[in-house]
Amino acid sequence: KLRLQGVRGDVLSNFTIERLTISDPKGVWIEADNLAVRWRPGELLFQRMHVQSLTAGRVLLLRQPVLVRQPATARPPEVLVQFDQIKTRLETEAAFSQTRGIYDLNGKYVQRPRGRAIAALDMRSVLRPGDFLKADLDTGGARSLKLDADAQEVKGGGIAGSLGLAATQPFLLSAHVSGPPTNRR
Repeated sequence: KLRLQGVRGDVLSNFTIERLTISDPKGVWIEADNLAVRWRPGELLFQRMHVQSLTAGRVLLLRQPVLVRQPATARPPEVLVQFDQIKTRLETEAAFSQTRGIYDLNGKYVQRPRGRAIAALDMRSVLRPGDFLKADLDTGGARSLKLDADAQEVKGGGIAGSLGLAATQPFLLSAHVSGPPTNRR
């Protein structure tokens, strides 16, 4: 369930949301405060949702969400979804990432019709300067995949913990994947 509080401004151009929460059967698992959205609603006429800027004062991940299987529904209309700039202070609680984490997050995202997604993410630790996660992903549609990711937590931390790894051990990730996935048996 999505809950919005304190929506102000013109929802047809620039608006703010004082508080956003997302709940699952166990309750709230994500909170966001002081969101600001700048978008181009006129592009919806051309099957595009174009958000120029999405910022939040803070996004807090309280715990891992409970995934609930939903019955199959009709396919949604094919709409291009584009976020030019995503910026926030991301905080994770120990129930989400085994240890508390605080990160400055910058990113962008494009979801094209028929499944192709392009994303860029840059997270820098506030608690442990020098620790980071940087990733670029391009699913390329049905036939290709490109991923370039690098991460470092010198003494462990919330990034490793959120992946189910030991949050108290050094964590180093360098992943460079390219090319079409195969289905070999």
